[in-house]
Amino acid sequence: MSSRLSRLLLAVGLAIGAVTAATPAVAADGWACSVPAGQTYDRVERVLNTCGSGSLPRYYVRKPVELLIACTLPSGFSYDTVDRSTQCSTSGSAPRYRLRVPADMLTACTLPSGMTYDTVSTSTLCSTSGSSPRYRLRTPAVGLWACTVPSGWTYTTSERTTLCSTSGLSTRYRLTR
Repeated sequence: MSSRLSRLLLAVGLAIGAVTAATPAVAADGWACSVPAGQTYDRVERVLNTCGSGSLPRYYVRKPVELLIACTLPSGFSYDTVDRSTQCSTSGSAPRYRLRVPADMLTACTLPSGMTYDTVSTSTLCSTSGSSPRYRLRTPAVGLWACTVPSGWTYTTSERTTLCSTSGLSTRYRLTR
């Protein structure tokens, strides 16, 4: 091979390497020493001298998706069941959640930002000890009777009801813009 062709191939190889190095890697599920923002994990273990000196935790990092059983509740998600698991802690047990993407008519354990609800009940599915509120989520819409007035919305009328409280009367609102 001529030296000119060798130099050309070397230059192309270096250019490809520079492009590859500048392109961020897509996060894949796998073991890591920390959990990046926007991700979650579904198990943790202590490993000697892997994530530093001594026995430190490492996490099986996962991209949060619908119905994933995860050890944390990532931003933008709700959950519809919770339990305790030794997979989520290196000592004892910790909560783990079945992740849900907030959607109209979903029954969930939290009230995500931008959503409202039209009924609430108590359930043992939303707590690791005892019972907690469980909401039927609603996407705000003009004319919807809702138990909260989301940011950017107002209401035309209100009424007292038992639908918006787990004990006694509460107020619900007819939403408008």
